[in-house]
Amino acid sequence: MKIKINRIVISVFVLLLLGISSCSSASNHRVVRIPVQIPTQVDFNSPSKIFYQELTLENMPGKYNPLPLLQEFFLDELANLIDRKVESPAPGALPGKLEDNPGAMLISGKISLEIKDRSIIKKLKKKSGKKAKGFVSIQHWNMNMEIKLSIPSTGKTLFTKTYTGRLKEAEPGKYDFNFKSLFNDLTDNFIKEVTRKKKFEERILLLK
Repeated sequence: MKIKINRIVISVFVLLLLGISSCSSASNHRVVRIPVQIPTQVDFNSPSKIFYQELTLENMPGKYNPLPLLQEFFLDELANLIDRKVESPAPGALPGKLEDNPGAMLISGKISLEIKDRSIIKKLKKKSGKKAKGFVSIQHWNMNMEIKLSIPSTGKTLFTKTYTGRLKEAEPGKYDFNFKSLFNDLTDNFIKEVTRKKKFEERILLLK
């Protein structure tokens, strides 16, 4: 990979030198951006179907239930990105669905939280308008999200990784906001790894 990149850099540099030597004016060359396809890590087209199994949740705060957020991501957002339908059978129906669809992909995993309460000193505004130092309660959130893509009929694991995120000085009680902030960051990283993205490379064209 490094050799290929070096060759590209050398080619661009040579073309640039040729352009400069042939004419001192900048009008004799043009920089263009060429889309380059990055190979995806996971082939979402081959499986007969794609099933989503509710992720296992550990140490959720209070009565907060993030399952609707997870379903929206995997069943809607991810499905749109990979251009495939992602199904979510009832837990008892999933084994039968997998048995009836050999070669189907299963999305599974778990999310665990670690929330630590802290007190810090901050300047607080009093009723008089003046600021004075005082103790404020905050929380530090740590999230681990393990995602596994597999073909249960063959026992083959296509992709597995644990993503970790931290949210410092989070406001206590803002469970939905804090969870979404971490979950969005981690799923963004997951998307970048498993889906095909386009990037651009620069080329210099010499004009006659």
